[in-house]
Amino acid sequence: MPFTLKDGKIEQFIGSLPPAPELATLNQQWQTLYYALHQRFDVARRRLFEVEEQGITNISTATFQELCQEIETKFNSWLDSPSFLKIDRKLRTKLDSNEEIQIIIETGDYTLHRFPWHLWHFLEDYQQAEIGLSNFEYSPIKLEKKQRNKPRILTILGHSEGINIKADQALIAQINNAEIVFLVEPKSAEFHEKLWDEKGWDILFFAGHSHTENYQGIIFINPQESLNIKELKTAINKAIKQGLQLAIFNSCDGIGLAEELSKLNLPQIIVMREGVADLIAQEFLKYFLSALQQNKSVFCSLREARERLQVWDKDFSGGSWLPMICQNPSTIIKSENQVNSGFIINNLYESIREKLEINFLGRFKKSKEINDKVDKNDNNKDKLIDTSEDKQEIDSNNEIDNELKTKSPENPNKQNKPNNTNLNIKIATLLIISIATIFAVQIGKAKQEFFLYYYLLAEQTKNYLLNTKTVANFFTIETVNDILNQKPDSSIYDKLAVINAEKGEHKKAWDWYSKAIESNPKNINAYIGRGYVNL
Repeated sequence: MPFTLKDGKIEQFIGSLPPAPELATLNQQWQTLYYALHQRFDVARRRLFEVEEQGITNISTATFQELCQEIETKFNSWLDSPSFLKIDRKLRTKLDSNEEIQIIIETGDYTLHRFPWHLWHFLEDYQQAEIGLSNFEYSPIKLEKKQRNKPRILTILGHSEGINIKADQALIAQINNAEIVFLVEPKSAEFHEKLWDEKGWDILFFAGHSHTENYQGIIFINPQESLNIKELKTAINKAIKQGLQLAIFNSCDGIGLAEELSKLNLPQIIVMREGVADLIAQEFLKYFLSALQQNKSVFCSLREARERLQVWDKDFSGGSWLPMICQNPSTIIKSENQVNSGFIINNLYESIREKLEINFLGRFKKSKEINDKVDKNDNNKDKLIDTSEDKQEIDSNNEIDNELKTKSPENPNKQNKPNNTNLNIKIATLLIISIATIFAVQIGKAKQEFFLYYYLLAEQTKNYLLNTKTVANFFTIETVNDILNQKPDSSIYDKLAVINAEKGEHKKAWDWYSKAIESNPKNINAYIGRGYVNL
């Protein structure tokens, strides 16, 4: 059982569990009652095949819930077996309850993949821990280096008879700062061609009908065609080499899909372990994307989405038991390097604004007035930005108002330097951030978690504005201690170093690494490995 911490450290413990035929029987009963209950309610499912009820006619939600409770009790009794309990104890001596933890169960037993591992009581004490599954056999993958400014998402909207996958499409379309390609009921050849795209993909998403037959996962891409993973093997292997990190199948009975994709060493696969009601599939995707865009890891996002589904268990019994993740242990992805890092930046603006409203006083009302003015001049945003050197310093509210008036359509004779930059963020938001940052430095109330957000925002603005010294100067190394009003821990410096290294700004990366080493000399070995320290 390998587990990884948020800092990327991986440890592995080996234990064993006794045979559990009673649990296997209970799990089969759970499946039977689950499908019987949902057939009775005539709930739309992302499954084309019906499951025989085996003569069950008297089934109630209460009966099903009693079975769920029995499974939870006996499942944890099984995990308390002496041969496995030592793993629980070792984990508790190694782990911090506030740390993000990925636990991976490696097993070659297909039946165990259907067990409800999320019921392990260990997770109650570790709120940022999540369990993934893996086969015994796996290999690291050799990636072709692809330079992408934002993640690419290939979204397959397959056969949709009886279900509403337009809801999935709408949710995916809301992801900011990502390149999203939709294929609606594609032909097999079209699907293959897209997987071979030379630009590569970061995420593969499928919504539609699927099921598992003879341990093989099958997806229905249009009313006439279905595909199994073996038929897609070569194309998926190519996509993995070009950077595919995550596949999400928001469809029924996906364990067969996960098994086959795990054999191809895809880093992460999310599926539903049984048939899923259409509404539950939609709610899961909404909750999962919401968490992911808050810069939470895939593991933590999955856990949050599953826990939020519990509110639906009264109407859709067992729905919160369905989401599961399979992980290739050789390609553990740190949260700051995962696929969502590319589109998180545009989601920072509103969350940062909310935090600034709570933590800083004095300027928000005026900034909101500026924001309203910008909104009213939506077609003239480029004209609202002064690129002249003598207008870089804007300190007072009057100067801000004058600046807006000077650049409004009511002053058409004002000459501006050409600005060919594609501005996709509001200048008012930048003003709010910069004003609040100055204020935070003055009153010493800025916290560490804000600093990284500020830095990311400053770096983002450099890509969109021609003259941003006024903003960017607030985020230099020299002002770090002033902003934090305390000595930062080395992880802040380290994250900033990684950000700049990935952008190819190695001089700046080295400056941040130097700060990290100064803050914590023990880090030097890690930086030697990254090539930033030569001995």
